[in-house]
Amino acid sequence: MKSLSHYRAKLHDRGFREIILGRLRWYKRSFAMDNWVVGRLVELFGNRISLDGITLSLANPLIPTPYKSNIYFGIYENGERELSAKYLNRNIPTVEIGGSIGGVSCTVSKLLKDPASYVVVECSPENLLTLTKNRDLNQCSFAIEPKALAYGSDTISFNLENFIAGRVNGNSADKVTVPTTT
Repeated sequence: MKSLSHYRAKLHDRGFREIILGRLRWYKRSFAMDNWVVGRLVELFGNRISLDGITLSLANPLIPTPYKSNIYFGIYENGERELSAKYLNRNIPTVEIGGSIGGVSCTVSKLLKDPASYVVVECSPENLLTLTKNRDLNQCSFAIEPKALAYGSDTISFNLENFIAGRVNGNSADKVTVPTTT
């Protein structure tokens, strides 16, 4: 058991405010990550969320209910959205490999000077439906290529694991054959 002097030293080193803020950050992370209750509330209130000025439909059977809380709280693809906003050259044509449900795709589309020069490649049939819905919902004009990036074959086997992860040439029962592009 930690002694009172340990906590006094912590208070002296970090200060009361920083200790409270650190604890609040911990609670927010704990509450936000994979929270089934929040995910279920998202579903009950229409399966849509607003994030960074875009609206995302989460009506996709590959998105687990608990994971919807990650999207709701802005954790999902946060790094990709931030990097796009900061470093993307907005004047050149852009290609995204693996558009998933379109969170980054819609964000990038809104950043580009010529959004019609943006191409999103996605091979999951379940994600293609949601990606198209989210593109249209946000009035984006990027093109969607329903293919996998691969070389040496016109088609590949693709395993549907969940909406953010799939595997080429795996052994899952949820295997589909998809056309390829280079």
